[in-house]
Amino acid sequence: MRRLAIHRGASGSHINVTPLIDVVMCLIVFYLIVGRLASTNGQAVAPPATGVGDTAAMPRLVVNVARSDSGAIELSLSGTSLTLESLGEALRLRLGDPPTGEVAIRADRRLAWGDVRPVVEACRAAGLSSVKLVTERNEGATR
Repeated sequence: MRRLAIHRGASGSHINVTPLIDVVMCLIVFYLIVGRLASTNGQAVAPPATGVGDTAAMPRLVVNVARSDSGAIELSLSGTSLTLESLGEALRLRLGDPPTGEVAIRADRRLAWGDVRPVVEACRAAGLSSVKLVTERNEGATR
């Protein structure tokens, strides 16, 4: 009796996945960097740290508040630069009139509350019932 050799000498049976892994890793790094840049609109915003509060999903609209190099307060709504006077109208355009939904305010920790308060008041004047302040969790904080 003769035996048949199955898969002997088949050179194309192994797939090299190293290039695929390299491409996937490059894409992951790219999207992490782009996501980080897009969320701050190029502004260096470091939210204050806290040891309390819940980790919740970020609302759809985020207002970034930062101080520019010239010392002026700069606002951006989900990547679009705007002024304090135009914030209410921009919120109504994106959330409807009356606005339904919530907005998160992501302010730099070096700003005083007096710089952030007009932004909160503008959101409330636009008719928003939910305004959240974004913070970072302290590493050593316990609940």
